[in-house]
Amino acid sequence: MDRFEIVHSVFQCPPGPHAVLLVVPFATAFNKSYKRAVEEHMGLLTDAVWKHTIVLFTRGDWLGDTTVEQRIASEGKGLQWLIEKCGNRYHVFDNKNQSDATQVTELLEKVEEMVAENRGCPYEIDRDVSADLEQKNRSGKERAQKIMMKVQRQMTTLRELFRVEEQIFSEDELRIVLVGRREAGKSVAGNTILVGELFPTALTKEFRIQNRTTQCVMQQKRVAGMKLKVVDTPGWWKRTPQDARDWVQDEVMRSVSLCPPGPHAFLLVIPISAPFSEGDLKAVEEHLGLLTEKVWRHTMVLFTWGDWLGDRAIEEYIEREGEALQELVEKCGNRYHVMNCHDWGDGSQVTTLLRKVKEMVIRNKGQHFTIEQKIRQKPMLHWLAGKGMMTEEEWNRREEELIERMLKAVVVELEESKLPFVWRKKSIDLLIPSMSCETPSEVGSSYINYGAHAKVSEWRVKYAGRSAESSGHGTMSSAVSYVGESLDRWENLVKESLGDGKTRSRMLDSPAKSEAHTYGGKTKRRHSH
Repeated sequence: MDRFEIVHSVFQCPPGPHAVLLVVPFATAFNKSYKRAVEEHMGLLTDAVWKHTIVLFTRGDWLGDTTVEQRIASEGKGLQWLIEKCGNRYHVFDNKNQSDATQVTELLEKVEEMVAENRGCPYEIDRDVSADLEQKNRSGKERAQKIMMKVQRQMTTLRELFRVEEQIFSEDELRIVLVGRREAGKSVAGNTILVGELFPTALTKEFRIQNRTTQCVMQQKRVAGMKLKVVDTPGWWKRTPQDARDWVQDEVMRSVSLCPPGPHAFLLVIPISAPFSEGDLKAVEEHLGLLTEKVWRHTMVLFTWGDWLGDRAIEEYIEREGEALQELVEKCGNRYHVMNCHDWGDGSQVTTLLRKVKEMVIRNKGQHFTIEQKIRQKPMLHWLAGKGMMTEEEWNRREEELIERMLKAVVVELEESKLPFVWRKKSIDLLIPSMSCETPSEVGSSYINYGAHAKVSEWRVKYAGRSAESSGHGTMSSAVSYVGESLDRWENLVKESLGDGKTRSRMLDSPAKSEAHTYGGKTKRRHSH
């Protein structure tokens, strides 16, 4: 996302900027990774940009009695390469002495000299590049909008599916573990959630003494009517030495035991202020993978430093960051939240986060995460007689399979909703079995309609029955298990009701997917392509 903004900045002052100030803080070492980042980002602006660039060193107070030339020489070949690339043009700002106007006038004099050397010509990018950039910008916003609509549709569907469970949810305590790379803002996020400086950060004396979080720490407080237990963990680097990696991984494992009997949620903290690469994704998978694959059912991405977004939507950031971040968000079930850690006064960002965590807990049937899971058997349903008992693992797998197919189906409906349609008689409404033993209800969306209630009832009575032996009768657990055991029978029932013709030959991917839709009481069907 930063790369796009760097190129876009050139067009904010047409016909182009006279000077590009490349800011380098003396407080940070100019090492190989720093040099590589400069080359990568400045390379977006073509080689011609170097003729218009001045290195602006900040935090000049860090020099002390050392001259800037001595500092450049001591930093090594990397910084010397940069100075030469900019035609030996550089200037120093003392941030603590802002009243010294001479440092500004001297900078402007150096800018004027550079402009004279360039014969007054500003730096410009080819117009074709500008047009291509605008096209990419529009396409990116369209894809971001699709991500937003997909997530909203899936969340709406899940809320309806678990409506009964949400009404009876009585958990008074939420246990949360914060995980992520170093300098991601985990401790600050923990303080924002708990509305207090309970974890040491760069702004506290405790942090300056110990420098950073070195071991798991648990803090608790009652917030928004709920008792919260939050565990902060040490962060990792993309290229951490093996001994340090083992230590961080041990602490991640230990975090589970600090909030017994186990955490309800892992908040994977991702800073918006830093790029997210394939290396970051690999590091996340390596560390969370220690907790087994089921950890992802309890994980949500928490984006920190939300103020970096400006007026852009988080979905635009996710789209522009690339496939690595998109894959991570998908891995977490498209669960994410944005937090502005500088604005503690905005209590809504915490209450919204807690609502999302609560919804995730409800989908997990109120179960917390445990490293070990005992395999238990569920009671046999009447219509499964003679097929053997199902283990809890199989029970949950079939239940989750149906939910995932429904979520995929509503995304397909979203994509197909823009296709043209024609009138067709005897088409069937979009069917989703009721998640309770009541009449099916609408899933808060005009794209999902339930006109064939009789068909749902027929399917439930004919194939699922109303077993009294199933635990949680009338809830998501019981109803979805009925559905999960008869997915193929359900599909056959739907296909039979579609009638003869081309529609009969097309397979439905799930109970929630159909070619036909109902609009205003009349049935319409889209063209097939």
